[in-house]
Amino acid sequence: MIMLRGEEFRHLTPGGKSMALSMEEQRILTQIEVRLSEDEPRLAHRLACLGEPRRRARTVILAAAAVIIIVLAAAGAAIAAAVL
Repeated sequence: MIMLRGEEFRHLTPGGKSMALSMEEQRILTQIEVRLSEDEPRLAHRLACLGEPRRRARTVILAAAAVIIIVLAAAGAAIAAAVL
């Protein structure tokens, strides 16, 4: 996300911290973004989506599901061992 502040642009890094960019740096960054979008649109889209809350939520849900499956498998193995 780029915000105009006076004569400087501020660019938010993935960590949410802002970084001051000069007009020249902003122009160069914009050129890089445009070229990437033209040359590698899928990669540009994936990079643009990094850090979106939806991705984080999906990752947390998948991790929780994996933990539940592992716990259930361990419990099943313990029960099977007790029966045998």
